[in-house]
Amino acid sequence: MSLVPGRGIPHLVIGGMPAFGSLVSPYTHARQRLLALADDVAISRGSHLLKLGALMEHFDALVDFQIFWPGRYSFADIGQFLRARPSVLSLALPGSESLRQLSTTQLGVYAQDDVKLSPRLTLNAGLRWEFATAPTETGDRLVGLQDPLGDSTPTVGTLLRTEKLNLAPRLGIAWTPSPDGRTVVRGGAGVFYDINTLPFVAQTVGTNPPFYNQVTIRNPVFRNANLPPATVLSLGVPQYDWQTPRLVHFNAAVERELPGQVVLSTAYAGSRGSNLVRAGDINAPVADLQPDGTRVFGSGRPRRNPSFGAIDYRSPDGHSRYDALQLKIARRFDRALQFQASYTLSRTIDESQGTVPTESNGSVTHRMDPDFNETDRGPADFDRRHNLTAYAVWRTPALADAPAPVRAIARDWTISALLAARSGNPFTVGIQENYSRTLARVSVDRPNLRSGVDPGAIILGAADRYFDPSAFELQAPGTFGNVGRNSLTGPGLATVDLAFAKPLRTRWRSHEAQLQFRLDVFNVFDRVNLGMPQRIVFAGVRQDEAPIGSAGRITSTTTGPREVQLSLRAAW
Repeated sequence: MSLVPGRGIPHLVIGGMPAFGSLVSPYTHARQRLLALADDVAISRGSHLLKLGALMEHFDALVDFQIFWPGRYSFADIGQFLRARPSVLSLALPGSESLRQLSTTQLGVYAQDDVKLSPRLTLNAGLRWEFATAPTETGDRLVGLQDPLGDSTPTVGTLLRTEKLNLAPRLGIAWTPSPDGRTVVRGGAGVFYDINTLPFVAQTVGTNPPFYNQVTIRNPVFRNANLPPATVLSLGVPQYDWQTPRLVHFNAAVERELPGQVVLSTAYAGSRGSNLVRAGDINAPVADLQPDGTRVFGSGRPRRNPSFGAIDYRSPDGHSRYDALQLKIARRFDRALQFQASYTLSRTIDESQGTVPTESNGSVTHRMDPDFNETDRGPADFDRRHNLTAYAVWRTPALADAPAPVRAIARDWTISALLAARSGNPFTVGIQENYSRTLARVSVDRPNLRSGVDPGAIILGAADRYFDPSAFELQAPGTFGNVGRNSLTGPGLATVDLAFAKPLRTRWRSHEAQLQFRLDVFNVFDRVNLGMPQRIVFAGVRQDEAPIGSAGRITSTTTGPREVQLSLRAAW
């Protein structure tokens, strides 16, 4: 069944089922060598502590990503698979060579001054400058597009141009308003850059013509690698005029020491991301604008740049927002008791999660709409609205007045408890086929929410049907659905672990030995914490089709069942 001799069976993607067959990239290799030079200097003068430093890092990376090496067939559903009717074939042609030797150099310098303005007020201010060279390749096999929708041939040797003026100021303050020192107010803000372009170059550079030729064929003949004449090649490139991904982070906190060695703190933390890297095929057909403002992608329309097939683009045009309220209470270990509890109420909004499939959770890494970021704006894959963690450690008393048998059994135990409870991650319901006709190679389309459906009643909560697939319907072909990215929330998690430990002393061959008996109980209440549901609702073959039978079904858990572990440790 091999499409190309010696490459194994193709990778098979079937709507509503786990993928099987060979891996999309059966051989993935990355080896990195790092040379770093750094120096830091601290100068103390009166109330000032000045810190200066520099760091230079040179990266050599050997990467080999054989994307679509055995070929990948995509089927709308099990019915189309049984009829041998694939919708898309993606394949690396014979003669393709993917090994690349990449190099880049990064430089950063900083200066920071910590100023003690008074015994109760400290200010620190700093500035950092960072720069990274554009990656180069030892065999001069970098292939890019300076104008991806206008260039008719790729440019060999020039991939991207990095920004040089990456200035990152930082400011922090710590203030103790009362003379007793029991209350501390802290705040700070800073700009942070991700100057490393090597990962995004490595994801695309080894799979571009003329050195690596891949094709995307619509409605191919199953198990037939004979390609149509004049098949255009697909490629992946980063944006030529690269903008450095940036994060502005800020926080404010109040901490108060209470009687009994207890510390209570309240904090706000937030961040705003810009120039975040997004992935997706931007070489879609041009849409027709209807009188009501709806954009329709017509059937059989050519791509915007007919010289190429899919253009898997890495563009730094994404945004994110994070806001969190953080509460914490803690007691230092005193009089045999220690505890800490932390609760975070947060919300994270972005427009994509990662650039490769392994970086996503409940959505896809590729953009749905090639023209507007707003259609993909929603809760981040890792967004958890509520997050509570707590632990306590208690050491049993010496029981000096208790009878000897009771004292021997009950004293010197250390009992620990750990609680974790958090709400679920969001996920996106989707359509297996490219129902919008944007010619995307991955399943990025979303359906409509059926008219009259209460959004709050979609989640059912059961493992065999976590959400109600009948709440959704297919929109008109060639259009985008109105369901938002990550608009549903998956199952939460709650678990309690306990541990009991007791030291035992004995003698062995005239030496005193220390034994520790330990009993651990994981998931004490044997709670079933469900994984994520099957998110594909429709195959996308016909507008009147019913939802896929596996839609909303959960087949995995995130934690195991109750587990009891006994151990004995000896030290002498």
